[in-house]
Amino acid sequence: MISPVLQAVLHEISRRAREVREEADAKAQQQQQQQSVVQQQDAALLADLPLTGDYQGLGGPETVPLLSGEGIPFEAPPTEEHRPCILDELFLSPTDGQIRAYKKIERMREK
Repeated sequence: MISPVLQAVLHEISRRAREVREEADAKAQQQQQQQSVVQQQDAALLADLPLTGDYQGLGGPETVPLLSGEGIPFEAPPTEEHRPCILDELFLSPTDGQIRAYKKIERMREK
């Protein structure tokens, strides 16, 4: 036989478990309702935006030719003949010390 105190505790536990279950069910139902409202709003928004004719940019693909008259997609810009400048001297012309250091390393590799 179960004591009256233990019966009261078990009754309270089962009552609280039932309340928690009901609260969880209510929250789940509320979330489902919110999701259905959001889905309905999304469907209404998509219905208001048809895919054809919604581009309002710079004219669309008809105004941007993919090929020029010669059949070349993009023409290279005209370039001038290269003229020597300070960058050539800095980066393309090694000093005598740099050449000696390079030759020294190459000799060490050969050994």
